[in-house]
Amino acid sequence: MSDTVRESICLIARTSPADWKITAFSTWSLSKLADHLVKQKVVAVWTKTADDILDTLAAYCTRINDSGH
Repeated sequence: MSDTVRESICLIARTSPADWKITAFSTWSLSKLADHLVKQKVVAVWTKTADDILDTLAAYCTRINDSGH
């Protein structure tokens, strides 16, 4: 997964579903976020487990937050 894709996922995950005009739920679940990312063409398919994805994204989001971006 490229850094650009990871950054896009982190940015979307930090938004509210309402920011995307989604009113059926107020917070992201992993499955809803995954569906949204596929619909937005950020990712094509999920090939890792949810725990792997969360671990990778948590580390990456921490890195980019600490870098002053």
